[in-house]
Amino acid sequence: MKWRFGVVGVFLLWFVPYLVYPAFSVDSLQLLMAVQEGPGADFFDPTEGRPPRDSPQWPVHTFLIAEYFHQREQWRRAQEEYRSLVDWSIRDECGDKNGGKTGGSGLAGIALWRLLQEEPEKIAQDERRSKYLLKTEEDLLKKPAVKDLFSTKSRYRLNLGRFDDDILRRLSALAFHRGDHVRALRLFKKHLKARMTGEFSPLEEDLFNRLKAGERQIAGLALGKRLKRLGKRKAALSWLEAVWQRGATATLRTKAGLELAKLLRTEQRPRRGITQMLDRVVQGMDDTVPVNLQQEVFFERAIRHYNEGPGRDVPRAREDVKTVRSKSSKSADAADALFFSRAVTSGPATCRRRCPIMMN
Repeated sequence: MKWRFGVVGVFLLWFVPYLVYPAFSVDSLQLLMAVQEGPGADFFDPTEGRPPRDSPQWPVHTFLIAEYFHQREQWRRAQEEYRSLVDWSIRDECGDKNGGKTGGSGLAGIALWRLLQEEPEKIAQDERRSKYLLKTEEDLLKKPAVKDLFSTKSRYRLNLGRFDDDILRRLSALAFHRGDHVRALRLFKKHLKARMTGEFSPLEEDLFNRLKAGERQIAGLALGKRLKRLGKRKAALSWLEAVWQRGATATLRTKAGLELAKLLRTEQRPRRGITQMLDRVVQGMDDTVPVNLQQEVFFERAIRHYNEGPGRDVPRAREDVKTVRSKSSKSADAADALFFSRAVTSGPATCRRRCPIMMN
């Protein structure tokens, strides 16, 4: 899988303020322009004028140096720079005087992705390199700066989840080709929560089938929810329906059924189809389903019944609200019980506008 530097170039725009740092502005801007122009740009030594490691500009400058060498097919020097950025982030050398362990820069995550841009089978033949990359995943991807960059809810709003997807996909394949199937399965389960698509490669199909039946259903539910959040409704529908129909526990089936009802709502399906789906979810619930999850189902159905339009059923909406209230004191999760209790009695302004029955 190859992407043009343009994706990373968009990301770098967020760091333009650092590039005007007085002591290094000329070197950084020259380097940025050389990277943007590609291999055809005039050659110069990009390592000159590098800022100190505790400078906020150091990760940007180092990443640009690595990209400069990468474009000119100087792979060894490029990998050295990518690796120095990854190590810098892991050791939190960002000079945070408050002692934070943020990782310093999300660019370290992109650098790790660059280090993985060979076939996993080939990397697995290099014992030292493959062990380093697998260990790096444990230390780097949990850093807040990297997690925030790759998150679909990132404040950067750059939709860079594809990098997280590809990193975990390649790492799980790398572990598999090294013969470490336990780690491969662990990474694959993490990968399922970061996937951008619902289709599997032959190796991914093999890894999925190696999971226990219960793990496959939990993973399928997580993947369906993620695909729904990404707007890939058709793929999400197939995964959620599979868990809804064949879930091993009532809790799994309830979660999948609730997500299906919400998916029907986003597709603006008729009210009758959504409430019927929720009716089936309620019928399938038993005492093993957590009380807070039961409350969420009844709460969702109350809103569907109360909304204006054909098929509106205010009495049934009131009954569902009463059910939510009656279950509040029985909830094992006090925080969720308090939330629902307040929602049906006073509720935030947005809830009052959507479902005024909660105020009655």
